[in-house]
Amino acid sequence: MSSETTYAVEFAKTSRAKCKKCSDIIEIGDIKILTTTTGGRFDVTQSFHPKCYTLPRKFAGTVDDFVDETLRDTTEGQILPKERDALVEAIKTSSSATKKSNKAPGSASSADAIIEKIKAMVDDGENEPQTKKAKRDDHYSSNEFVAAYRVYQKEKNDELKDVLKWNRQFVSGTKNYLLVKVLDGHVNGRLARCQLCQGGRLKIDEKNCSIVLCNGQFDEDAQQRIPCTFQCSIEDAPRWKPWFTEEPSEEEKEKMDKLEADATGEGAGDSHGDLASMKKEAASLEWNLSNKEGIRSATEDAIGLLKKYNAKLPEDATKAKQKIGPVILAHKRETPEDIIAALWKEVGKQLSNEEKEQKDKALEKTTKVDANAKLVAAFQELSEYYSKEANQRAVFTYSKCLNAIRGLDYEITAENAMSLSKGKTKVEGIGTAFAQKIKEFCETGTMQKLEEKRADHA
Repeated sequence: MSSETTYAVEFAKTSRAKCKKCSDIIEIGDIKILTTTTGGRFDVTQSFHPKCYTLPRKFAGTVDDFVDETLRDTTEGQILPKERDALVEAIKTSSSATKKSNKAPGSASSADAIIEKIKAMVDDGENEPQTKKAKRDDHYSSNEFVAAYRVYQKEKNDELKDVLKWNRQFVSGTKNYLLVKVLDGHVNGRLARCQLCQGGRLKIDEKNCSIVLCNGQFDEDAQQRIPCTFQCSIEDAPRWKPWFTEEPSEEEKEKMDKLEADATGEGAGDSHGDLASMKKEAASLEWNLSNKEGIRSATEDAIGLLKKYNAKLPEDATKAKQKIGPVILAHKRETPEDIIAALWKEVGKQLSNEEKEQKDKALEKTTKVDANAKLVAAFQELSEYYSKEANQRAVFTYSKCLNAIRGLDYEITAENAMSLSKGKTKVEGIGTAFAQKIKEFCETGTMQKLEEKRADHA
Protein backbone atom coordinates (compact mmCIF):
# COMPACT_ATOMS: atom_id res chain seq x y z
CA MET A 1 0.00 0.00 0.00
CA SER A 2 1.41 3.39 -0.98
CA SER A 3 1.69 6.07 1.69
CA GLU A 4 0.15 9.50 1.58
CA THR A 5 0.99 12.62 3.58
CA THR A 6 -1.42 15.45 4.39
CA TYR A 7 -0.48 18.83 5.83
CA ALA A 8 -2.46 20.96 8.27
CA VAL A 9 -2.11 24.05 10.45
CA GLU A 10 -3.89 24.83 13.72
CA PHE A 11 -3.63 26.46 17.11
CA ALA A 12 -2.21 24.04 19.71
CA LYS A 13 -5.00 22.89 22.02
CA THR A 14 -2.56 21.58 24.67
CA SER A 15 1.12 21.84 25.56
CA ARG A 16 1.78 18.13 25.16
CA ALA A 17 3.16 18.15 21.60
CA LYS A 18 6.87 18.56 20.91
CA CYS A 19 8.34 19.99 17.72
CA LYS A 20 9.84 17.18 15.65
CA LYS A 21 12.86 19.31 14.66
CA CYS A 22 13.87 21.24 17.78
CA SER A 23 12.20 18.92 20.38
CA ASP A 24 10.84 21.92 22.34
CA ILE A 25 7.25 21.99 23.62
CA ILE A 26 4.71 23.72 21.38
CA GLU A 27 2.85 25.87 23.88
CA ILE A 28 -0.93 25.92 24.04
CA GLY A 29 -2.38 28.55 21.71
CA ASP A 30 0.70 28.67 19.44
CA ILE A 31 0.35 27.92 15.75
CA LYS A 32 1.69 24.51 14.77
CA ILE A 33 2.03 22.63 11.50
CA LEU A 34 0.93 18.99 11.42
CA THR A 35 2.02 16.32 8.92
CA THR A 36 0.08 13.02 8.89
CA THR A 37 1.33 10.03 6.90
CA THR A 38 -1.12 7.21 6.23
CA GLY A 39 -0.86 3.93 4.37
CA GLY A 40 1.30 1.99 6.82
CA ARG A 41 0.25 -0.12 9.77
CA PHE A 42 -0.27 3.07 11.77
CA ASP A 43 -0.90 6.71 10.90
CA VAL A 44 2.09 8.89 11.87
CA THR A 45 1.49 12.51 12.87
CA GLN A 46 4.31 14.96 13.53
CA SER A 47 4.15 18.52 14.87
CA PHE A 48 6.40 21.48 13.99
CA HIS A 49 6.89 25.10 14.95
CA PRO A 50 6.42 27.19 11.78
CA LYS A 51 9.98 28.50 12.23
CA CYS A 52 11.26 24.91 12.25
CA TYR A 53 9.30 23.62 9.27
CA THR A 54 11.00 23.17 5.90
CA LEU A 55 9.03 23.11 2.66
CA PRO A 56 9.08 19.49 1.37
CA ARG A 57 11.26 18.98 -1.69
CA LYS A 58 8.44 17.49 -3.75
CA PHE A 59 6.66 20.86 -3.85
CA ALA A 60 7.74 22.76 -6.96
CA GLY A 61 5.73 25.87 -6.15
CA THR A 62 6.34 28.69 -3.71
CA VAL A 63 5.76 28.76 0.02
CA ASP A 64 2.67 30.91 -0.62
CA ASP A 65 1.25 28.19 -2.88
CA PHE A 66 1.94 25.57 -0.22
CA VAL A 67 0.24 27.57 2.54
CA ASP A 68 -2.75 28.60 0.44
CA GLU A 69 -3.39 25.40 -1.52
CA THR A 70 -1.91 22.46 0.42
CA LEU A 71 -1.75 23.39 4.09
CA ARG A 72 -5.23 22.64 5.38
CA ASP A 73 -6.55 25.15 7.94
CA THR A 74 -8.32 23.21 10.70
CA THR A 75 -9.25 26.32 12.69
CA GLU A 76 -12.35 27.18 10.65
CA GLY A 77 -10.91 30.50 9.54
CA GLN A 78 -9.48 31.60 12.88
CA ILE A 79 -5.98 32.09 11.37
CA LEU A 80 -6.12 35.72 10.22
CA PRO A 81 -4.26 37.16 7.17
CA LYS A 82 -1.64 38.70 9.46
CA GLU A 83 -0.93 35.32 11.03
CA ARG A 84 -0.97 33.70 7.61
CA ASP A 85 1.75 36.11 6.39
CA ALA A 86 3.88 35.40 9.49
CA LEU A 87 3.45 31.68 8.81
CA VAL A 88 4.68 32.08 5.22
CA GLU A 89 7.72 34.11 6.32
CA ALA A 90 8.63 31.56 9.01
CA ILE A 91 8.58 28.66 6.53
CA LYS A 92 10.52 30.71 3.96
CA THR A 93 13.23 31.51 6.50
CA SER A 94 13.54 27.91 7.66
CA SER A 95 13.60 26.52 4.12
CA SER A 96 16.23 29.06 3.02
CA ALA A 97 18.48 28.22 5.99
CA THR A 98 18.18 24.50 5.22
CA LYS A 99 19.22 25.01 1.60
CA LYS A 100 22.27 27.02 2.65
CA SER A 101 23.35 24.39 5.17
CA ASN A 102 22.99 21.65 2.55
CA LYS A 103 25.34 23.52 0.22
CA ALA A 104 27.92 24.24 2.90
CA PRO A 105 31.16 22.19 2.73
CA GLY A 106 30.64 20.95 6.29
CA SER A 107 31.73 22.23 9.69
CA ALA A 108 34.47 24.84 9.96
CA SER A 109 36.82 22.03 11.02
CA SER A 110 36.05 19.64 8.16
CA ALA A 111 38.74 18.96 5.57
CA ASP A 112 36.62 20.50 2.80
CA ALA A 113 36.08 23.73 4.78
CA ILE A 114 39.77 23.98 5.70
CA ILE A 115 40.96 23.60 2.12
CA GLU A 116 38.35 26.14 0.92
CA LYS A 117 39.62 28.58 3.55
CA ILE A 118 43.25 28.12 2.50
CA LYS A 119 42.30 28.54 -1.17
CA ALA A 120 40.52 31.79 -0.27
CA MET A 121 43.61 32.99 1.56
CA VAL A 122 45.71 32.29 -1.53
CA ASP A 123 43.23 34.19 -3.70
CA ASP A 124 43.10 37.13 -1.28
CA GLY A 125 46.88 37.39 -1.05
CA GLU A 126 47.90 36.05 2.33
CA ASN A 127 51.03 38.21 2.50
CA GLU A 128 49.11 41.48 2.81
CA PRO A 129 50.06 42.97 6.23
CA GLN A 130 46.47 43.92 7.10
CA THR A 131 45.31 40.32 6.79
CA LYS A 132 48.06 38.59 8.73
CA LYS A 133 46.41 38.79 12.12
CA ALA A 134 43.09 37.42 10.88
CA LYS A 135 44.81 34.48 9.31
CA ARG A 136 46.26 33.19 12.58
CA ASP A 137 42.95 32.68 14.33
CA ASP A 138 43.22 28.88 14.15
CA HIS A 139 45.68 26.07 13.47
CA TYR A 140 45.26 26.05 9.70
CA SER A 141 45.12 29.84 9.17
CA SER A 142 48.74 30.83 8.74
CA ASN A 143 51.10 31.86 5.98
CA GLU A 144 52.98 28.58 6.51
CA PHE A 145 49.89 26.60 5.46
CA VAL A 146 49.40 28.80 2.41
CA ALA A 147 53.02 28.19 1.40
CA ALA A 148 52.61 24.44 1.94
CA TYR A 149 49.40 24.44 -0.08
CA ARG A 150 51.27 25.92 -3.02
CA VAL A 151 53.73 23.02 -2.82
CA TYR A 152 51.09 20.27 -2.83
CA GLN A 153 47.98 21.74 -4.50
CA LYS A 154 48.59 20.01 -7.86
CA GLU A 155 49.49 16.62 -6.35
CA LYS A 156 47.19 13.70 -7.17
CA ASN A 157 45.76 11.35 -4.57
CA ASP A 158 48.42 8.67 -5.11
CA GLU A 159 51.17 11.27 -4.83
CA LEU A 160 49.74 12.60 -1.55
CA LYS A 161 49.49 9.03 -0.25
CA ASP A 162 53.15 8.45 -1.11
CA VAL A 163 54.15 11.47 0.99
CA LEU A 164 52.07 10.15 3.89
CA LYS A 165 53.62 6.67 3.53
CA TRP A 166 57.14 8.13 3.61
CA ASN A 167 56.23 9.82 6.90
CA ARG A 168 54.40 6.73 8.26
CA GLN A 169 51.04 8.43 8.57
CA PHE A 170 47.56 7.08 7.74
CA VAL A 171 46.90 7.19 4.00
CA SER A 172 43.13 6.71 3.69
CA GLY A 173 40.53 9.40 2.97
CA THR A 174 39.24 11.89 0.44
CA LYS A 175 41.48 14.20 -1.58
CA ASN A 176 40.94 17.14 0.78
CA TYR A 177 41.47 14.98 3.89
CA LEU A 178 44.74 13.65 2.44
CA LEU A 179 45.78 17.20 1.61
CA VAL A 180 45.00 18.46 5.13
CA LYS A 181 47.14 15.68 6.66
CA VAL A 182 50.03 16.44 4.32
CA LEU A 183 49.82 20.21 4.93
CA ASP A 184 49.72 19.73 8.69
CA GLY A 185 52.74 17.41 8.62
CA HIS A 186 54.68 19.70 6.31
CA VAL A 187 54.18 22.66 8.67
CA ASN A 188 54.33 20.93 12.08
CA GLY A 189 56.07 17.58 11.63
CA ARG A 190 54.97 13.95 11.72
CA LEU A 191 52.37 12.86 14.26
CA ALA A 192 54.27 10.78 16.84
CA ARG A 193 53.04 7.72 18.73
CA CYS A 194 50.47 7.97 21.53
CA GLN A 195 51.95 8.72 24.95
CA LEU A 196 48.88 7.40 26.77
CA CYS A 197 48.79 3.81 25.51
CA GLN A 198 52.55 3.95 24.82
CA GLY A 199 52.63 3.32 21.11
CA GLY A 200 49.29 3.67 19.32
CA ARG A 201 49.35 5.55 16.00
CA LEU A 202 47.84 9.04 16.06
CA LYS A 203 45.65 10.47 13.31
CA ILE A 204 43.77 13.66 12.52
CA ASP A 205 40.05 13.09 13.00
CA GLU A 206 38.38 13.01 9.57
CA LYS A 207 35.19 14.77 10.71
CA ASN A 208 36.89 17.36 12.89
CA CYS A 209 40.41 18.16 11.71
CA SER A 210 41.11 20.25 14.80
CA ILE A 211 41.34 17.04 16.87
CA VAL A 212 43.94 14.25 16.95
CA LEU A 213 42.92 10.74 18.04
CA CYS A 214 44.74 7.51 18.85
CA ASN A 215 44.00 4.48 16.69
CA GLY A 216 44.89 2.07 19.51
CA GLN A 217 47.29 -0.87 19.33
CA PHE A 218 47.10 -4.40 17.96
CA ASP A 219 47.50 -7.04 20.66
CA GLU A 220 49.34 -10.03 19.20
CA ASP A 221 48.22 -12.38 21.98
CA ALA A 222 44.55 -11.42 21.78
CA GLN A 223 44.77 -11.00 17.98
CA GLN A 224 42.68 -7.84 18.06
CA ARG A 225 43.01 -4.09 18.24
CA ILE A 226 42.94 -2.62 21.74
CA PRO A 227 41.22 0.79 21.58
CA CYS A 228 42.66 3.92 23.18
CA THR A 229 40.68 6.98 24.27
CA PHE A 230 43.48 9.50 23.79
CA GLN A 231 42.30 12.73 22.18
CA CYS A 232 43.85 16.19 22.08
CA SER A 233 43.75 19.39 20.08
CA ILE A 234 45.92 19.34 16.97
CA GLU A 235 48.11 22.08 18.47
CA ASP A 236 48.95 19.83 21.46
CA ALA A 237 49.71 16.67 19.45
CA PRO A 238 53.22 15.18 19.95
CA ARG A 239 55.43 15.51 16.86
CA TRP A 240 58.52 14.07 15.25
CA LYS A 241 60.71 15.87 12.75
CA PRO A 242 61.69 16.15 9.97
CA TRP A 243 58.79 15.84 7.53
CA PHE A 244 59.95 14.03 4.39
CA THR A 245 58.98 15.50 1.02
CA GLU A 246 60.70 12.64 -0.78
CA GLU A 247 61.34 9.00 0.11
CA PRO A 248 63.70 8.84 3.11
CA SER A 249 67.09 7.14 2.84
CA GLU A 250 67.86 3.83 4.59
CA GLU A 251 69.67 5.72 7.35
CA GLU A 252 66.66 8.00 7.85
CA LYS A 253 64.35 4.97 7.94
CA GLU A 254 66.51 3.40 10.66
CA LYS A 255 66.19 6.56 12.74
CA MET A 256 62.40 6.43 12.29
CA ASP A 257 62.43 2.76 13.30
CA LYS A 258 64.32 3.60 16.49
CA LEU A 259 61.92 6.40 17.42
CA GLU A 260 58.93 4.10 16.97
CA ALA A 261 60.58 1.21 18.82
CA ASP A 262 61.40 3.45 21.77
CA ALA A 263 57.86 4.86 21.78
CA THR A 264 56.23 1.41 21.83
CA GLY A 265 58.71 -0.06 24.29
CA GLU A 266 59.76 -2.75 21.82
CA GLY A 267 63.23 -1.34 21.48
CA ALA A 268 63.68 -0.08 25.02
CA GLY A 269 65.85 -3.03 26.02
CA ASP A 270 68.23 -2.85 23.10
CA SER A 271 68.40 0.94 23.00
CA HIS A 272 69.45 1.10 26.66
CA GLY A 273 71.67 -1.98 26.51
CA ASP A 274 69.48 -3.76 29.09
CA LEU A 275 68.60 -6.83 27.03
CA ALA A 276 72.17 -7.28 25.83
CA SER A 277 73.44 -7.05 29.42
CA MET A 278 70.85 -9.52 30.69
CA LYS A 279 71.65 -12.03 27.95
CA LYS A 280 75.34 -11.72 28.79
CA GLU A 281 74.63 -12.52 32.44
CA ALA A 282 72.23 -15.34 31.47
CA ALA A 283 74.97 -16.96 29.36
CA SER A 284 76.83 -17.89 32.55
CA LEU A 285 73.79 -19.59 34.08
CA GLU A 286 73.42 -23.36 34.01
CA TRP A 287 69.76 -24.40 34.12
CA ASN A 288 68.53 -27.95 34.29
CA LEU A 289 64.94 -27.73 33.07
CA SER A 290 64.28 -31.46 33.03
CA ASN A 291 62.78 -31.55 36.54
CA LYS A 292 60.62 -29.45 38.84
CA GLU A 293 63.51 -28.40 41.09
CA GLY A 294 65.52 -27.15 38.12
CA ILE A 295 62.54 -25.19 36.76
CA ARG A 296 61.89 -23.69 40.20
CA SER A 297 65.54 -22.63 40.48
CA ALA A 298 65.56 -21.18 36.95
CA THR A 299 62.37 -19.23 37.72
CA GLU A 300 63.97 -17.63 40.79
CA ASP A 301 67.13 -16.80 38.81
CA ALA A 302 65.08 -15.25 36.02
CA ILE A 303 62.98 -13.15 38.41
CA GLY A 304 66.08 -11.85 40.15
CA LEU A 305 67.70 -10.93 36.84
CA LEU A 306 64.55 -9.26 35.47
CA LYS A 307 64.06 -7.23 38.66
CA LYS A 308 67.67 -6.08 38.47
CA TYR A 309 66.83 -4.45 35.13
CA ASN A 310 63.51 -3.00 36.33
CA ALA A 311 61.21 -5.38 34.46
CA LYS A 312 57.46 -5.01 34.87
CA LEU A 313 56.70 -7.87 37.29
CA PRO A 314 53.90 -8.42 39.84
CA GLU A 315 54.99 -7.30 43.31
CA ASP A 316 53.63 -10.48 44.89
CA ALA A 317 56.33 -13.21 44.72
CA THR A 318 53.83 -16.00 44.02
CA LYS A 319 52.18 -14.08 41.19
CA ALA A 320 55.59 -13.27 39.72
CA LYS A 321 56.45 -16.98 39.66
CA GLN A 322 53.08 -17.79 38.11
CA LYS A 323 53.84 -15.33 35.32
CA ILE A 324 57.45 -16.39 34.67
CA GLY A 325 57.20 -20.17 35.16
CA PRO A 326 54.93 -20.95 32.16
CA VAL A 327 57.17 -18.91 29.82
CA ILE A 328 60.24 -20.85 30.92
CA LEU A 329 58.39 -24.14 30.39
CA ALA A 330 57.33 -23.05 26.91
CA HIS A 331 60.98 -22.33 25.99
CA LYS A 332 62.71 -25.03 28.07
CA ARG A 333 64.56 -26.44 25.03
CA GLU A 334 66.23 -23.07 24.41
CA THR A 335 69.31 -21.47 25.97
CA PRO A 336 69.08 -19.26 29.08
CA GLU A 337 69.91 -16.24 26.85
CA ASP A 338 66.96 -16.98 24.56
CA ILE A 339 64.64 -17.62 27.52
CA ILE A 340 65.59 -14.28 29.09
CA ALA A 341 64.92 -12.55 25.75
CA ALA A 342 61.47 -14.21 25.59
CA LEU A 343 60.73 -13.17 29.18
CA TRP A 344 61.82 -9.57 28.54
CA LYS A 345 59.47 -9.42 25.56
CA GLU A 346 56.67 -10.88 27.69
CA VAL A 347 56.92 -8.60 30.74
CA GLY A 348 58.58 -5.48 29.32
CA LYS A 349 60.25 -2.72 31.26
CA GLN A 350 58.60 -0.45 33.78
CA LEU A 351 58.14 3.14 32.75
CA SER A 352 60.92 5.51 33.71
CA ASN A 353 60.09 8.67 35.64
CA GLU A 354 60.34 10.63 32.39
CA GLU A 355 57.97 8.22 30.63
CA LYS A 356 55.51 8.38 33.53
CA GLU A 357 55.59 12.16 33.35
CA GLN A 358 54.89 12.01 29.59
CA LYS A 359 51.95 9.69 30.21
CA ASP A 360 50.54 11.97 32.92
CA LYS A 361 50.76 14.94 30.55
CA ALA A 362 49.08 12.91 27.81
CA LEU A 363 46.26 12.04 30.22
CA GLU A 364 45.70 15.69 31.01
CA LYS A 365 45.26 16.41 27.31
CA THR A 366 42.37 13.93 27.11
CA THR A 367 40.16 15.87 29.51
CA LYS A 368 38.87 19.42 29.75
CA VAL A 369 39.68 19.37 33.48
CA ASP A 370 43.08 18.03 34.55
CA ALA A 371 41.67 16.67 37.82
CA ASN A 372 39.56 14.13 35.89
CA ALA A 373 42.57 12.64 34.08
CA LYS A 374 43.29 9.84 36.59
CA LEU A 375 39.65 8.74 36.44
CA VAL A 376 39.90 8.56 32.65
CA ALA A 377 43.07 6.47 32.99
CA ALA A 378 41.33 3.99 35.28
CA PHE A 379 38.37 3.54 32.93
CA GLN A 380 40.74 3.31 29.95
CA GLU A 381 42.60 0.47 31.68
CA LEU A 382 39.33 -1.36 32.38
CA SER A 383 38.27 -0.91 28.77
CA GLU A 384 41.55 -2.47 27.59
CA TYR A 385 41.01 -5.52 29.80
CA TYR A 386 37.50 -6.02 28.41
CA SER A 387 38.87 -5.63 24.89
CA LYS A 388 41.41 -8.39 25.53
CA GLU A 389 38.53 -10.57 26.72
CA ALA A 390 36.69 -9.84 23.43
CA ASN A 391 33.80 -8.27 25.39
CA GLN A 392 33.00 -5.63 22.78
CA ARG A 393 29.72 -4.64 24.42
CA ALA A 394 31.60 -3.61 27.57
CA VAL A 395 34.21 -1.80 25.49
CA PHE A 396 31.45 0.18 23.77
CA THR A 397 29.74 1.23 27.03
CA TYR A 398 33.07 2.17 28.63
CA SER A 399 33.95 4.24 25.56
CA LYS A 400 30.70 6.20 25.93
CA CYS A 401 31.43 6.81 29.61
CA LEU A 402 35.03 7.85 28.85
CA ASN A 403 33.90 10.32 26.21
CA ALA A 404 31.38 11.78 28.65
CA ILE A 405 33.96 12.25 31.42
CA ARG A 406 36.49 13.72 29.02
CA GLY A 407 34.04 16.41 27.89
CA LEU A 408 33.00 17.62 31.36
CA ASP A 409 34.10 21.15 32.24
CA TYR A 410 34.06 20.63 36.01
CA GLU A 411 35.91 18.34 38.45
CA ILE A 412 34.20 15.07 39.38
CA THR A 413 34.18 14.42 43.13
CA ALA A 414 32.70 11.83 45.48
CA GLU A 415 30.02 14.41 46.34
CA ASN A 416 28.78 15.00 42.79
CA ALA A 417 29.51 11.56 41.25
CA MET A 418 26.00 10.11 41.63
CA SER A 419 24.41 13.25 40.16
CA LEU A 420 26.04 12.35 36.83
CA SER A 421 23.47 9.57 36.39
CA LYS A 422 20.17 11.22 37.26
CA GLY A 423 17.98 14.30 37.16
CA LYS A 424 18.82 17.56 35.46
CA THR A 425 22.56 16.97 35.97
CA LYS A 426 22.54 13.57 34.22
CA VAL A 427 25.34 13.14 31.69
CA GLU A 428 24.68 11.13 28.54
CA GLY A 429 26.66 7.89 28.64
CA ILE A 430 26.86 7.63 32.44
CA GLY A 431 24.34 5.35 34.17
CA THR A 432 23.94 4.43 37.83
CA ALA A 433 26.50 1.59 37.70
CA PHE A 434 29.16 3.85 36.19
CA ALA A 435 28.36 6.64 38.66
CA GLN A 436 28.90 4.20 41.53
CA LYS A 437 32.28 3.17 40.11
CA ILE A 438 33.21 6.84 39.69
CA LYS A 439 32.25 7.58 43.31
CA GLU A 440 34.25 4.55 44.49
CA PHE A 441 37.32 5.77 42.59
CA CYS A 442 36.98 9.31 43.98
CA GLU A 443 36.81 7.92 47.53
CA THR A 444 39.48 5.22 47.35
CA GLY A 445 41.67 5.98 44.33
CA THR A 446 40.76 2.68 42.69
CA MET A 447 37.80 0.39 41.89
CA GLN A 448 37.12 -3.18 42.98
CA LYS A 449 36.38 -4.17 39.38
CA LEU A 450 39.69 -2.69 38.23
CA GLU A 451 41.64 -4.56 40.89
CA GLU A 452 39.87 -7.79 39.93
CA LYS A 453 40.78 -7.34 36.26
CA ARG A 454 44.38 -6.49 37.15
CA ALA A 455 44.61 -9.71 39.13
CA ASP A 456 42.99 -11.76 36.34
CA HIS A 457 45.43 -10.40 33.76
CA ALA A 458 48.54 -10.37 35.96
